[in-house]
Amino acid sequence: MHLKAKSGPNWEPTEELGFFQSRSFSSFKRKMSAMKIAAKDCPLISVQVYNDRAEVTRSIPVTSLTPGCTAKLTVQDLVDSIDPQTVRVKGNKFVQILEVTQDRVLRDNNSSLSNNEVQKLQEKRQKLCEKLLSLDKQFLMLEQYSTLNQQFATNSFSRVQNCPPKSLDEAKEIMTWYASETQRLSDEKAVIEKGKNDTNLEINNLDVEIAKLNGTIYAKAEYMRTLNVFLDCQTFTATSESPELPPLVLTYTVSKASWTPSYDIRINSDKNSMQLVYFAEVRQASGEDWTDVTMLLSTANPSAGSTPTPLQNAIVREKVHVYHQEFSKSGAPKMMKLMRSSNAPPAPPAPMMAAMSQARGGLQLQADFSEGGMEAEIEEADSNMFAAEAGVKSSSAGYATGFEIPRKCTIETDNMSHKVIIADLTFTPEIIHYCSPSTTDINVYLQSKTKNSSTYELLSSAKVSVFLDGAFVSVSSIKHTSPASFFYLYLGVDASVQCSYNPIIVQDTKSWGMVTTSKCKNYSYVTNITNSKRKKIKVMLADVLPKSSSEKIVVELQDPKPSSVTKNVSTFVPNAGMASLDTTNLAKDNGVFQDDLGHVLVWLCTLEPKEKKTVPFKYQVTYPENMNIEVTKN
Repeated sequence: MHLKAKSGPNWEPTEELGFFQSRSFSSFKRKMSAMKIAAKDCPLISVQVYNDRAEVTRSIPVTSLTPGCTAKLTVQDLVDSIDPQTVRVKGNKFVQILEVTQDRVLRDNNSSLSNNEVQKLQEKRQKLCEKLLSLDKQFLMLEQYSTLNQQFATNSFSRVQNCPPKSLDEAKEIMTWYASETQRLSDEKAVIEKGKNDTNLEINNLDVEIAKLNGTIYAKAEYMRTLNVFLDCQTFTATSESPELPPLVLTYTVSKASWTPSYDIRINSDKNSMQLVYFAEVRQASGEDWTDVTMLLSTANPSAGSTPTPLQNAIVREKVHVYHQEFSKSGAPKMMKLMRSSNAPPAPPAPMMAAMSQARGGLQLQADFSEGGMEAEIEEADSNMFAAEAGVKSSSAGYATGFEIPRKCTIETDNMSHKVIIADLTFTPEIIHYCSPSTTDINVYLQSKTKNSSTYELLSSAKVSVFLDGAFVSVSSIKHTSPASFFYLYLGVDASVQCSYNPIIVQDTKSWGMVTTSKCKNYSYVTNITNSKRKKIKVMLADVLPKSSSEKIVVELQDPKPSSVTKNVSTFVPNAGMASLDTTNLAKDNGVFQDDLGHVLVWLCTLEPKEKKTVPFKYQVTYPENMNIEVTKN
């Protein structure tokens, strides 16, 4: 690969080794000096990690170059995971880049040594696993012996026919023996337990060493890359501000690197505060360690491309019905596949299909309709069904979000997760209790609604560790939340708030009209919520009003009265809790709300300490007398 400089003289090698020739001044020749430097001696400036790759920026020192000469600078031992198309070398006002070339070379590979080390560690691990299995067997035998010992001591004092009872000395001897055996077995089990714990620890340590060595083996790849930079060094005068030639800047992209967000959220319910620690879990196996480097993170996806997929023309036309006939080797028809819509004409008889197929050589059936400008073609294939389908590839990407880690980071090339802190944020959440007992789950859950008052984009993640008042609650998830937007989290069950749900017996009635007679069923439910806490709480209760599947079935809400129900603008989402209520409705202390489809009812109520509240729910279903109905849920 050759990268030409965009400005400055254009140089090319002459036949005379070690010389360059200018196209503008062919008679002008300079002696070319050479300089070699290893990649490890080029300090890291920064690393920007993307979802599937990383951009590495290094500084190339050129202090040994002689000012006023043309030089060839060789950077050796670059990793093979570099994308050649992304290599860039930036000069400065004293050093002008003429040309950049790359070579992929074999290196002195001592990965066989690492492979041997891994093999030895794996053999050691296998022996430890066998030892652990042996310890498990010994522990099981001791458990069985303890059971037998207990049974013997118990049976020794039981009455046996034709045997005299035990004397006092015999009883003391049995009890002494039982106590000594029990102590001995307990000591042996303790030794085996310690041996098992130590063996498990050794196995875990070996797993870590093997993972590191695997990363080292990758680092000692069979191929490495060498970068050749041809440059022109201008006359340089050292000053107090610039005592030496400024370095060059090398930038390249490596594969096998990625990062994902994760969070630790700690909520203090007494202080009504939330501490959110924003982590980035970075892993890489590029082949080079990133030691004490400035870390940048980006959500951009370079592999997605920058050009959208063009639109295609759409045509509405008459559907062509094609029949396919398969034949055995003897020529007899095996089966017929029919592809047509419900109003398609019947398939032609088998002899006609055979004649058509033989006329085409049994390979291909093709019809061309010039008026409609369409062509249908079927070729012989192994599949029994033939179909044409239009597919659409979808991709969604917004503006990229970038972060800079506030401290220097070290990420080894071990393909293991390394946690770095992006930010430590403090928010003020709104906490509510949520329950939906009609689902048979009578637990009352804590849910928080929190405004992202920071300047950070909170990226979506399924790795959210939630702590409530110092205790670990669960692993939750968070959706992408922009600044000034809200995010919602469930914080587990609050046992100090109880809920009970009691369905009332369904009552049947009849109503007579002028022409027909209808039946009515009245459904009644009662939910009791008790606040055992010492402070006031806000509770959100959700239930479903059945919808009718027929015009003949009418569902009417009776309690709460429809006039007291407030319409909610958004549609209720299952398990969304507060996220399904509008902000204006959620700010109210009490009320009943119904979603825009009229199927979900939500009660908001405030409970004082030690208060119990009863929430009734009634509806009536009217239907024809000759119809049987049921209420089902899915």
